[in-house]
Amino acid sequence: MARFLSDEWVAELNGAVASDEQILLAASGVRLTIQQVVVGPNGDERCYTTRVEDGRVELTPGRADDADTTITEDYTTAAALARGETTPQDAILAGRVRVSGDLGALLRGQEVLERVRARFDEVRARTEY
Repeated sequence: MARFLSDEWVAELNGAVASDEQILLAASGVRLTIQQVVVGPNGDERCYTTRVEDGRVELTPGRADDADTTITEDYTTAAALARGETTPQDAILAGRVRVSGDLGALLRGQEVLERVRARFDEVRARTEY
């Protein structure tokens, strides 16, 4: 069981999306880099990057200097999102998630991101929070 936001957790997410044909089709022609910043209760940050590049989706631990969009949330919100207890839209509307950068790029990647999120369900069930 991987710990939420650990490098092992990111590797499991990659495994979940790597061979999904529907994700590969949805990602075709899409280029998008999303920086996720999760702020812990002590102000420490854990970051990971989701990169969609013409048919491929890859998550990596750490920051990306070339992010199109940055999504920042506290740990509690990030965990609720990961567990499927809330949606990104609801968290944004509640002011619990901040989005900066190119929002148009984020919207253009919405279809592939929804498919990726659906594939994460199996990883969520095995995640330690």
